[in-house]
Amino acid sequence: MVEFNILSESDKKLIHSEALRILSEAGVHLPSPPILAMLKEKGCEVDESAGLVKFPAALVEEALKTAPKQFILGGLDSKNDMRLGEGNTYVATDGQSCFVYDSEKGERRETVMQDLVDAARLVDQLDYIRCFWPIVSASDAPVGARTLFEAAQTYRVLGKHFQTDCFSAPQAKYYIRMLEAILGSREKVIERKILSFVCCPMSPLSYEAEMMEGCLAMGEVEAPIVILPMPISGTTAPMSLLATVIQNNAEVLAGLTVFQLGRPGMPIIYGAAPGILDMVSTLFCTGSAEGALQNAACCEMAKHYKLPCLISSNCSEAKEPDIQAGREKAASATTAYLSRPDILCGAGLVDTANLFYPELLILDADSIGYAKRIATGINGGAEHALTDVAVKIGPGGTFLSEKSTRQYLRSGEHYHPLCTQRQSYETWLEMPNRSIRDIAKAKAADMLTVPEKTYLSEAVMGKLQEILAEAEKEFCVE
Repeated sequence: MVEFNILSESDKKLIHSEALRILSEAGVHLPSPPILAMLKEKGCEVDESAGLVKFPAALVEEALKTAPKQFILGGLDSKNDMRLGEGNTYVATDGQSCFVYDSEKGERRETVMQDLVDAARLVDQLDYIRCFWPIVSASDAPVGARTLFEAAQTYRVLGKHFQTDCFSAPQAKYYIRMLEAILGSREKVIERKILSFVCCPMSPLSYEAEMMEGCLAMGEVEAPIVILPMPISGTTAPMSLLATVIQNNAEVLAGLTVFQLGRPGMPIIYGAAPGILDMVSTLFCTGSAEGALQNAACCEMAKHYKLPCLISSNCSEAKEPDIQAGREKAASATTAYLSRPDILCGAGLVDTANLFYPELLILDADSIGYAKRIATGINGGAEHALTDVAVKIGPGGTFLSEKSTRQYLRSGEHYHPLCTQRQSYETWLEMPNRSIRDIAKAKAADMLTVPEKTYLSEAVMGKLQEILAEAEKEFCVE
């Protein structure tokens, strides 16, 4: 296996110590009276009026000890379970795009629930993706309960792990009821862990009170939490790449400490989505070389702590699946894969994660496939030298009919792309779909013609509708 290191051991120690200094001297803004009261009782320095908490280094170190190092993220179909902390790398979609490219209309438009369901159906059929972060937002769902409605419709057609947002403690109780309705008991909810949540700090060094309270409330059923900072060098983080990694680390450690002090042993995933700002357009660059390096470095810090991690990669600022998108996605995906994250997030979107193209889910399979093959490396050792075969065939022969050729072809020695053109020029001229984008479009369209597979019975969907009606009444009253 091929693996590279961005950070030296002294760099890792520096990142850890400087993050501890930031947390003890600058602290974190977290304007939640109940959480601040809990943190004060546990030994943190709290300023209630400013909503500020400072973390003693010893508390952070203790929190790192109680965070689980391995756990499973389950799917409704157990064959899709993800075993974190065991050296595996899984792929997740990118999330929360507000726009989709409508091929029939030839235009970008706002996303609706049917777009989310179609995307979930595609992901359910794509072997390389194991985790579904709602790749689009359903603008036609009730606003105050949108993520709950999205979860119900996604679980109906998705047998893989689902990851979303919890915006408050009151919302958490509805998620728990939904999970119990789907799996049949609280014990199964705790055991299977089919739902995890993303908790995003507001860089620099701030957490939204209600989201933190909601994620903490999900600890009642031991729901895993991804702490996902998105610091931007030079704007919401210091300008150097290293300083941005330090801030990402500080924000993760702050969140981890809150969760471990509130609910010791709560499953936490070390998340990272740092990047840089284009100083000309003043836009966040998710597909930059610098961002790829920062994400890889954050992955190394997660491994330094022996924590499962999710990093952002396979991203692009391109506005369509073009050469720029291919270049940025392939380069960042390869960099990410070589750092060995537990979850590599970023499939399906362009335009700084604002625009969904269904065919990108197909195209991104090859970006990931290439990256995975490079990371696998060349098998070494005498058993792979095949010198006896070379001697037998000798000068001027061919190896096409050799048994070893068939064996290695079937074993994955060579990666077989889904959409790459490798035909002769003459054959290519006769193809109805010449571009790889057209090939991907056709594959996606064919996949959506497959009869819809459902994972929830009518009885369970009925229970979910009752729960959603209550949630809509509570959260969506004007």
